[in-house]
Amino acid sequence: MSEIEYKIRKDGNPVMLAAESESEPLDTDMVLDEYPYIQEAMYKENYRLKNLLCMVFDEIVFENKVVGFATYDIRDNFEFMMTECYILPEFRGKRLFFDEICKMHLIAPRFGILQPSRNVIELLLDYAFAKYATEDIVVSAIDLYLDPFDVKSDDGEECYGLHAPPSNFYDFSICSTLFIHNDEVFYHSLLNNDCLRGLQRKKLDADYFDNIRKVFSKNCVEFEKLIGELKKELPSNNLGYDVIVGYGEGLSEYMQGMVDENILSYERAVEIREQLIKEYQSGEIDDSNIEERFDMLSLSQEVIINDFNELKDLVNSGELYDESGISEFLVAVAGMMTNLEMNF
Repeated sequence: MSEIEYKIRKDGNPVMLAAESESEPLDTDMVLDEYPYIQEAMYKENYRLKNLLCMVFDEIVFENKVVGFATYDIRDNFEFMMTECYILPEFRGKRLFFDEICKMHLIAPRFGILQPSRNVIELLLDYAFAKYATEDIVVSAIDLYLDPFDVKSDDGEECYGLHAPPSNFYDFSICSTLFIHNDEVFYHSLLNNDCLRGLQRKKLDADYFDNIRKVFSKNCVEFEKLIGELKKELPSNNLGYDVIVGYGEGLSEYMQGMVDENILSYERAVEIREQLIKEYQSGEIDDSNIEERFDMLSLSQEVIINDFNELKDLVNSGELYDESGISEFLVAVAGMMTNLEMNF
């Protein structure tokens, strides 16, 4: 058996590729030609790409080896949707999917998954990103999107081109994300990768849809409460007082790094440090929100990304990752607000 020639990242940082423009997406198959061992593993498992094009391709690295990838589409500039995620079988169970979710949750103003397979939902449950609400209905803290070109409704019609808002519900009995709007139930086709696992769905008849409507009508308050609780528990990778401010006399390594990279002026960093100390000591902020407060105070001097072209420039600059894995430049991204279009 020949030894796998992994693509190596000596600094441990994955490479992220961005499409040239919104009208010229990346061809995922062509990108994967650079990773023949990943292609071979996908072929052996009959894993098929549902989404052949992407706006962002992100390597997944473990111990300097590229062992998988994730792809993303982007709506409204920074509404990131994971469209594919594949990790070599021998590297599963090492929380790499968890790490990828956490990373994107941190750097994207809005993050979700486009039509996840049942296997992905099972992983969200394993990592406490989701919980059972009923025997079959799962509530997810991570937003779930329906593919606008594969949306069906309970009236039997295909809703081609419908851009539904994100949902937080998945039904194991039909292996589909669910979106309920004015008592109309929206879902998608049984995914090919679910079919390959031998999964089947409950009969989609009037009884099924009537029951779903009753379940959501009866439990809507409880479901919304559960979503809120789950979202509060999402890993935030927040940095505490000891990292942001530190306990020495001068700037912390974190803030000095901002100065060294010309993200903040030294004078402004000192001002922010003094303000954070004052607010922390008075109880206005604590370890749970000091990073958010720091971002707010420093945002005016951050590199703020406003559109896809700026994302592409940042990706190409190689500054997306620093020694800790995520560049401080992305703090600005995390603070952006996104206007979402709801096509109803």
